[in-house]
Amino acid sequence: MSADFEIQLSLRALDLVNSSGLQKCSNPYATVHIFDPYGETSVAQTVGSTEMINNSSSPKWTKVFYLDWSFGEAVHVNVEVYDKMERGSDLLMGSCDFEIGEIVTSKGGCKAKVMKGGGGTISAHVEKNRSSEAKFYLQLRAVGLTNVTTEIFRLSASFFTISRKHTESPSNIEDIWIVVYRSGFIAGNLSPMWKKIKLSLSALCDSDKDRSLMIEVFHLKRNSEHIFIGKSETSVNNLLALRNPIGNADNDLSLKLLKDGTEVGYIDVLEANVVESSGRRSGPQRIDSRISTIETPIINPIGDPTFLNYLSGGCELKLCIGIDFTASNGNPNSKKSLHHINKDGSLNEYEKAIQAVGSILIKYDSDQKVPVRGFGIKQNKTTLNSFQIGARKVYGVDGILSAYRDALQKDLKMVKSR
Repeated sequence: MSADFEIQLSLRALDLVNSSGLQKCSNPYATVHIFDPYGETSVAQTVGSTEMINNSSSPKWTKVFYLDWSFGEAVHVNVEVYDKMERGSDLLMGSCDFEIGEIVTSKGGCKAKVMKGGGGTISAHVEKNRSSEAKFYLQLRAVGLTNVTTEIFRLSASFFTISRKHTESPSNIEDIWIVVYRSGFIAGNLSPMWKKIKLSLSALCDSDKDRSLMIEVFHLKRNSEHIFIGKSETSVNNLLALRNPIGNADNDLSLKLLKDGTEVGYIDVLEANVVESSGRRSGPQRIDSRISTIETPIINPIGDPTFLNYLSGGCELKLCIGIDFTASNGNPNSKKSLHHINKDGSLNEYEKAIQAVGSILIKYDSDQKVPVRGFGIKQNKTTLNSFQIGARKVYGVDGILSAYRDALQKDLKMVKSR
């Protein structure tokens, strides 16, 4: 089956149990595997690993995993979290399993699970990948940061992160920010100038220059949680507009860093440029030497909404099952019948179809309460083309199978199909 989408899978953890002892904090990283829960493929496929985050019990990894996904095809992902050790083997902190369909249908395309074998929660976030060849060049400098270190005669060792806002987040849940970049740190300076960086515009903001970005500045702690200094919300277009190679002495064009509503410093945008690709598909890809500016026309990169957009945005589907009881299926008492209930417990052809199709579609049903109808029987000399099987609604695939089997225990008079 060809994939309908290439999706981006991002991970974060919350409240991991420290496995490094009392004097240190864990250095967690995650590995991702695709596996077959039914055992048809014994070896799991390793997709890759995130970067290691020093001294964190709630890491937000920047690594993004790209997976092929099609509606109706189950993709099972195993996430394992390890504590990176200086000596010896890394320690397994816990693991959990996700099915991509259940993440896609969760509010905002996000799903959280408690890890097995250890404390803490893993959150998985899914978005459709929109590839772009454009690159974003950026250099930032902080000005007048608040010194948050408690050590005498020392100044903060600061680094920054850039997170993009998860655009599919419904209005009734808290905003979700996905970290896409983490800088190196600069010690002993309350006005650090970080190195120039190059980022994929697709990875940074899904090629949407107006998409909200969050810049957060932290003080690096060697053996404990990093200390939050301040944050500022912006966008690529805003950064382009604030670009000033010499900085801003009066802070009129700087980003204000805020903590609990209080200014704790500023961010100067020393460089912000987008280098667009030529768009030429044939032959070697060429880079247009022209640099975009704020006057560049903004073209909406989202395009027409996809099925994934609808699901992530909260669109709910309802599953309804219809079962054919016409005589063409054969007498259920005959082993040749598609409706024959096997005494050894193995599934008949209808049960196999319900299991295979229902297990996929049920994930997209918000309450998993399913009406089950049948057709093709005669009752009181009247042919019934739609009759209720079991309760008005049954729960899940097991409920569907149970209602179907109960119906076959009755003396059904099947009619011939025309």
